[in-house]
Amino acid sequence: MKSTLSKYRKLLVFLMDLGIMAFCATVLFMASPIGNGTGHRDLVPLVLNLAIWFLCIILFNLIFHTYDSLWRYAEGYEYLYLLLGFGCGTLLYLICTELFMKRQLAGLYMISVLGTSITFMLLARILF
Repeated sequence: MKSTLSKYRKLLVFLMDLGIMAFCATVLFMASPIGNGTGHRDLVPLVLNLAIWFLCIILFNLIFHTYDSLWRYAEGYEYLYLLLGFGCGTLLYLICTELFMKRQLAGLYMISVLGTSITFMLLARILF
């Protein structure tokens, strides 16, 4: 059983991070007044923007090989690579939405989702 979990550890951490990001984005969207903080009143444009943003973050975390070694006993620089992946992914999302899309997520909403999701990701890794 343990070898099976070790075999899929990268995938489990990746899916956990994706779930945490989606959970934080959903909770913060539901907690904010309609359209306030997210820049969206409809759910479809919000989900599209979140999907593009998450894909950009995932792309950079895969480029930086974040999921190869980031686990419970990771070094400090590995957590910095996680933060760098989030930052570069967010920057790529902002460039893409500025060039190709009419609406983007509000900055305060993005900072809130980033902060809460990174906090919960690090907490999950420490507790696991």
